[in-house]
Amino acid sequence: MRGVRSIGFVALIAMFLACGGGDGGGGGPTAPPPVPQIAGHWEGVWNASGLLTDVDLFLNQSGSTLTGTFATLGEELQLTGTVTPTLMKWEAISVLPCESITGDAGLLNEAPTMMSGTIDVNATRCPFPDRFAGPVTWRRAASQAKQGRPGRVEDLAAALAERRRLLPHR
Repeated sequence: MRGVRSIGFVALIAMFLACGGGDGGGGGPTAPPPVPQIAGHWEGVWNASGLLTDVDLFLNQSGSTLTGTFATLGEELQLTGTVTPTLMKWEAISVLPCESITGDAGLLNEAPTMMSGTIDVNATRCPFPDRFAGPVTWRRAASQAKQGRPGRVEDLAAALAERRRLLPHR
């Protein structure tokens, strides 16, 4: 009985190797998908907790590593990040140690002209806690004109305060 199992095992290994060794039938490992090239200037519209806000990314790329700046509401912050074949993630270096600023975007091809994702400005650990988070749609620069949205942090804070004042109390 032991000999029959050994013959069966050898036959199974021979069939496996004859079919290409389990790598899809091809002749060797497949190359990973290329990392999309997203370096350059991106203009976006961010829904910051219900208020539309203009945002810009200025990205430098070396392989899968990103550096650059994130600009919104009159501020420009340094950022670092990564890019994979399907996702871009970044974190801006805030001037406030109690605040984190992060973003991401899905990528659909090797040379995208649009990206959709999220931005989260989390200042809930700050003396005046707040959080602005929501979806963002990015387009390569020069494809969309600015729409006169809040241009400074103070404008956004005032608009949010007014919206909160008008909401019914629960």
